[in-house]
Amino acid sequence: MTVSLFSSPQVSSPSTLLFDLISFTISSLLIAALIRMAIKQVRGQQISIGDIFNVGDVALQVIIASFLTSIVIAIGIMLCIIPGLVATGLLLPTIPLIVDKQLGGLEAISTSINTLKSQWLMAAIFSFILGIIYMVGVLACGVGLLIAAPVAVLSIAILYRNFFIGPGSSPASGEKYQPAIPPGS
Repeated sequence: MTVSLFSSPQVSSPSTLLFDLISFTISSLLIAALIRMAIKQVRGQQISIGDIFNVGDVALQVIIASFLTSIVIAIGIMLCIIPGLVATGLLLPTIPLIVDKQLGGLEAISTSINTLKSQWLMAAIFSFILGIIYMVGVLACGVGLLIAAPVAVLSIAILYRNFFIGPGSSPASGEKYQPAIPPGS
């Protein structure tokens, strides 16, 4: 069998695309639930296994934001990886802003970028280190993900707390967004 450089790319079947879409949706909602639990944990609130199923109130906004951030990050990665790392770092607080502050998808993306843009280099380094932690977990026969995944989710929650809530803050029931570290600081 020979492989040609000029062969046409394989087109996925509709069932494969549907499966990918369902997978993307479920994983986005699961990540949002884990982030919501992690935010509760860093605030010192009680968490329970039922919290995993507690993102129905923000499901649509999480899916919209996840789709848009995935596109932005993919474009950044295609532009020689570094822009993808910067985009990932700037967009890390997007889902926490949705699940905690009840922001819409586009508003969360905008708020995330505007708050972290003065810290873009540190945000990119942070996302790179999270990626390394995650990859080490995968390379440890997948078992390492039992440690790497919670570390990554809690790290994102702590980043969110430091920039958007402030240490020792009370729960965000209906409070208006106020950055703990003002943009440009």
